[in-house]
Amino acid sequence: MAALVLMDGYPSVPTGSPTEADASPGDPGTVREVFESLGHDPAAAAAPDSPLALLGEGKLEAVTRVFTDNARMLDVFTPGVFDGSVLLIEATKGRRTPHRGPRRGGPM
Repeated sequence: MAALVLMDGYPSVPTGSPTEADASPGDPGTVREVFESLGHDPAAAAAPDSPLALLGEGKLEAVTRVFTDNARMLDVFTPGVFDGSVLLIEATKGRRTPHRGPRRGGPM
């Protein structure tokens, strides 16, 4: 492999949600987590002009389904060890949370 480039990615910490068996794309808790993960206030989600509300019900459900499926996959996937250089490209514009740092992911 010539290069390993990671774009704005850090391993997530399994929380048990939204990956629980009863979580579904239509579950209000799952929708709330999607809004929060995208930097939107879940309380403002009901506004008809909110960014995700403008998607419409079908597309919002698709977004939450992808979110839920990705969380499930991350909970069960254990990556192998890469013995080489890694280039991390981090998006920082508009960051509201403190920098978590690359060490959070452990050895790469």
